[in-house]
Amino acid sequence: MTASPTDDTVGLVPPGPLPWSFEHATPNPIVDEPINRWLHRRLAYAVLVLCRPFAAYLSPNLLTVIGTLLGVASGAALVMGAQPGAAAQRTELTLIAAACLVLSVVFDCSDGMFARLTGKSSKLGMILDGASDTIVYTSVWVGLAVHLSAAAPMPWLWPIAVITALVSFTQIASFDQVKNRYQKAMAGEHDRVMAASVGSALPPSLSFMRPFVWIYDTLYPLSVRSMIGAPLHHNPGTEAVFAAVTHTMRAARWLGLGLHMALLYTFLVLLAFAPHAALPYLCGGVLAFTAPVMVTRWRWRRAIQISADAA
Repeated sequence: MTASPTDDTVGLVPPGPLPWSFEHATPNPIVDEPINRWLHRRLAYAVLVLCRPFAAYLSPNLLTVIGTLLGVASGAALVMGAQPGAAAQRTELTLIAAACLVLSVVFDCSDGMFARLTGKSSKLGMILDGASDTIVYTSVWVGLAVHLSAAAPMPWLWPIAVITALVSFTQIASFDQVKNRYQKAMAGEHDRVMAASVGSALPPSLSFMRPFVWIYDTLYPLSVRSMIGAPLHHNPGTEAVFAAVTHTMRAARWLGLGLHMALLYTFLVLLAFAPHAALPYLCGGVLAFTAPVMVTRWRWRRAIQISADAA
């Protein structure tokens, strides 16, 4: 029996404006992280409703830039809290960093939602959104490591921070690539081992963004290969393949950026009031994502085998 795409393929920005509603603004739940669906996107939709009278003057890229600036401000507040003369204000600066990060995540969700509602989508916007995620995530992690080195100096702090950040990055990359491959499989497209380069959509005027392109075209595929293996080489569109990749996508939803950001801003609140309990919480939280990674890996390899057997 051949599987039809149905609405499980939804997740990309459709052409043209849509009626304003939360359902129209958000992707299909199966490709959306639960915490984004039930928290971040609802806050983002509230922001968009407030901004609706000015929708003609807004663009998804502007919302992306606002989210990026808020994320950088979060990292900067953490660095400021690490300064020798800021010990008395460290708690307040940590809470400011947490608030800026929450707002950054909300605006990060709002750009794609606004693009869906207004039809203002572009390949450049996709690259900017990805670059924003990288900038914000790096800013917060660097600011956090500097902050912790002052608030709770420990010789093993930096190695743990680096390892935790790398594990977190790999899990986020796995979610992104499983989502992309799921959408291709459901749309009946052949998945050619990362054949399409993000760099092909980068205008010459934005050559300074090449480092972010390298992350998506090089680091992401390497991370994903190490975690979940190769993509589907065959896609006959059978019901078995449809079910296998759907189960994989459901497991991968617990690996994405939204959950890692929620882990970080919750960590910052905890750090402000209980600094000695914060680091074990962060390390334990990231390690807890290992179970979804293993489930995703097993289910994806099963989907590859089913796809190859059906070809």
